[in-house]
Amino acid sequence: MYVLVKRGDDEKLSSADAVIVHVLKGLFPKTTTRNLTQRWIFLNDESPFNAFFSAANKPILKDLSHMFNWSMTYRSDSDVPVPYGRTVPLKKAILNQITYESLASLVPYWENKRKDVLASILMSHCGVPRRTEYLEKLQEYLTVDVYGKCSKNNKNSCPGHFRSDCNIVSQYLFYLVFENTQCHEYITEKLFYNAYSKGAIPVIMGPTIDCCEGLLPPDSFLHVDNYDSPQQLAEHMVEISEDNKNILRYHRWRNHFEAKNEHGYFGTRSYHLCRVCEALNYNDQAVKYYDEEDLRIFFDPTLSCR
Repeated sequence: MYVLVKRGDDEKLSSADAVIVHVLKGLFPKTTTRNLTQRWIFLNDESPFNAFFSAANKPILKDLSHMFNWSMTYRSDSDVPVPYGRTVPLKKAILNQITYESLASLVPYWENKRKDVLASILMSHCGVPRRTEYLEKLQEYLTVDVYGKCSKNNKNSCPGHFRSDCNIVSQYLFYLVFENTQCHEYITEKLFYNAYSKGAIPVIMGPTIDCCEGLLPPDSFLHVDNYDSPQQLAEHMVEISEDNKNILRYHRWRNHFEAKNEHGYFGTRSYHLCRVCEALNYNDQAVKYYDEEDLRIFFDPTLSCR
């Protein structure tokens, strides 16, 4: 059994088995004594560019040196990995023999897919130039329905936050997974929830192709880096959409894998807490501390972002 202490109860810190600090606001426990048997864990679910974006004063990594024992982030090399989603191989294939009809039955919302408009995107952070510029160029060759605060016509159609569903995107064959930054393994609910769980083929702007291939189901996505221009991408998307067999080729993975959306703030935080308990039971118990160079791996965008 492990002891949990609520935020703000700094006088009770010494009684906890683990101290989790969400670094978003740049606030850290105030204590003059520290229980050296504890694990202090920094939690970050944003890319290195935005890890401290709610902080009144961005902390200096040198000042955080030797404060934390473990990392807890979306990255797979964290001590406590808490990704937005995971690719899980099935113990047994769902279909013994794949036909057009049987494979289509594995695609969520397949019967609702429209062919007049092929792609959608939900955007509520509008100040990301590369994402916006690429989208505008893509729209010269392909109609894209934009939802959320950045939309011209559908501002109030969806809240645009990971705590709220935007089911209208389930009508589209493609979903544009355009992340706000392009950093190692930073793939959010845009892919696992808005694309895969809605039966859409994700079109990714984010981590590198190699990184995505290592994390995601095989032949399950398009990546902007594979195309010389937005026009070439648009033409390929149209080509795919013209034949249902071509579309379903990007869904064959569903017979062998499950893409699980499990971000800790999407519906329940139990995922995060369960991962901490697992780590306390099964991680290497040797004591270690993150020095400044160790922290830079997770917080310095020059090391892991493009």
